[in-house]
Amino acid sequence: MSNNHILPLQKIGELHWVDNLKKFLLKYDILSEGISLREETSLIPFGFGDEIRMYYKYFGATDSAEFMYYLYKVKEINWLHKSSYASLLAHHFPENELAGYVLIAESRNAEPICLHIDTQAIYTFSKKSGEKNLLFHSFTDLLLLELIQFKKQVCEFDFDNIEEEHRYTDSIVNNTGISKELRHDRLYKM
Repeated sequence: MSNNHILPLQKIGELHWVDNLKKFLLKYDILSEGISLREETSLIPFGFGDEIRMYYKYFGATDSAEFMYYLYKVKEINWLHKSSYASLLAHHFPENELAGYVLIAESRNAEPICLHIDTQAIYTFSKKSGEKNLLFHSFTDLLLLELIQFKKQVCEFDFDNIEEEHRYTDSIVNNTGISKELRHDRLYKM
């Protein structure tokens, strides 16, 4: 690897993770902003696990065009089966299956990115093919990969090739059963 690859945290909830992430973002002039107690309370019916709930508590109102830009603000979060995507996905998935997912973001190609309430894993649904694809096993994995992508944008991570980048991400993110190419296409491909 061409330079030292260090991220400001290893897991949401670890000691000092909030302060470390705030300092990291401030280094790039991104002001961290959490959500209000009322907004935090509005997330309760969605059944968010600790990782995503804590992220929103401390960073959910952060406004950045470079970092976690595709993640919905609290007011945009919705049950997948009650969203505008429901009618498009109804041909492929029964409503009771869609009811287990919360819409938390939209991919670059306008497909829903959802948190599965039971597993807290993150999936995308294809409106055209009717496929459901695993993107992340946890919200921490999403955040860590987002930090890697951000550091690549600001030229702090320089991988010699795609295999080196995949080896590095495999060492910090659980990529079991995930298509890295599909994930890259949905979230980062320009």
